[in-house]
Amino acid sequence: DVDPRAPAVVGPPLSGFGWIALPSCCDGPHRRSVQPVNDTLWLAQRFAIDFNKIDGKGLLATGDAGRNSAWFTYDQPVLAVADATVVAAVDGQPDQVPDAPTEVGIAEADGNYVILQLSEGIYAFYAHLRPGTVAVKEGEHVSKGQHIAQTGNSGSSTGSHLHFQLMDRPSALAADGLPFEFDRFVLTGRSPALEQLLKLDPATDPVIVDPAGAGERSDQLPLSRDVLAFPDR
Repeated sequence: DVDPRAPAVVGPPLSGFGWIALPSCCDGPHRRSVQPVNDTLWLAQRFAIDFNKIDGKGLLATGDAGRNSAWFTYDQPVLAVADATVVAAVDGQPDQVPDAPTEVGIAEADGNYVILQLSEGIYAFYAHLRPGTVAVKEGEHVSKGQHIAQTGNSGSSTGSHLHFQLMDRPSALAADGLPFEFDRFVLTGRSPALEQLLKLDPATDPVIVDPAGAGERSDQLPLSRDVLAFPDR
């Protein structure tokens, strides 16, 4: 079946510059992975984005990359993308050690997370949040741009990042992913492919951003490897 609805337009889940969309849309095998849950096939992560941050020099981290706090992605404010109702808010899962994660079960895979209901049949999911920072509770109403948590490295994760997606049900797995667009961002360029980024020393090797096509964007879904800046609202 084809969904005839236009993509939802939402605000940014983060603020500031240097946010790399890795991967986005159809890039990466788990984005295309159909998962059987309770005798039904679902594709919840079809349009999901993993956000990672670089600093003004293009570095991913500073100092000891074995510490979460060394990564520029870590402990960044996470924002509500729309006026919404909190339908799930989970905290208390520990952060992983970068590149040395402890195996977790499916119940802990998302780490600390928040699910917002934006409207009927549209939910926003934020995963791998820093423990102790989830600032909302189930049933609470939030406003677009409101601070709801901080980025972290909890759950099934090898490094600090924000996993963000829209879906048609309030479940990270038993749902189908929905396309969406950010109302406003600045495209500053494109990063190398993920396999190239993984070869870099995050504290000494800068990410080389290709500025071709850079400029302001409105009502668009970032593509994989796009490097974004979210202006202050």
